[in-house]
Amino acid sequence: MKKAYTSKLKHLFKVVLMGICLFLFNSGCGLDVYYVVEAPSYSIHTPYYDSEFSNCFFSFRTNENNNNTEVKKFLGTAIYYKIYKSKSKMDSEVGSITNLINSTDNKANAAPRLTSTYNFKPLRAEKLSGAVLIDHNDSSDQTVWIRLTDYIGSDGLVVPGYEAEVRINDISYGKPIRDEDGLNFNFASYRKDEKSAVPKEGDSDVQENPTSTDSDDDNRWYVPLFAVGLSLNDDYTNTSSVPLYLGCVTIKDNEEDN
Repeated sequence: MKKAYTSKLKHLFKVVLMGICLFLFNSGCGLDVYYVVEAPSYSIHTPYYDSEFSNCFFSFRTNENNNNTEVKKFLGTAIYYKIYKSKSKMDSEVGSITNLINSTDNKANAAPRLTSTYNFKPLRAEKLSGAVLIDHNDSSDQTVWIRLTDYIGSDGLVVPGYEAEVRINDISYGKPIRDEDGLNFNFASYRKDEKSAVPKEGDSDVQENPTSTDSDDDNRWYVPLFAVGLSLNDDYTNTSSVPLYLGCVTIKDNEEDN
């Protein structure tokens, strides 16, 4: 009887010791914990650099319901942009980012490269603040609609329905705002509004050395957008989703047809 009791005690001791070792191994010797944020759901309307004014808007769905867990809090969706003078430069950099997005092994590097290597900036809006443009919605995914520039009619007024605007679930949050002294995207040499300044070298959201040898780029600026989901993890770090490419529009600084 005593021998059997001693045997059970030894077995129990081994189990407890093994549990302690596993705990120390996982917490001290470190199995890495990876936090995954799902990308925004999908693009509804993707403009292209040569789209006519009626198609020069962006629209997509956020991804809310798949992004809240016990170990991470979904903060919302940020939108990043950059202003290019050279279309070929834009094509090269956007192509590099989308290649990462579509890769099997390197897609996790796409969001960090977007902001650190290629210097994309967070888009803002007149009635919203902070780098996370679309706050998390607990109930459902959200529909986002963005037009960067006003379209001016022959009477010199903005054509109804073609205003520069950020709409989330059909609620307007005002004009999109650059991450550069509160400027907007209505940059044109004929406009009197000081917030509609034409981009220039030295602006933080403009490509370095904003010049082009291609005459097709004269008076033209190219603005691509990406959407990225952001989370706050239980260890107080942030994680970004794989970006969703939203498209690109051309803004002409000598015309009203934008």
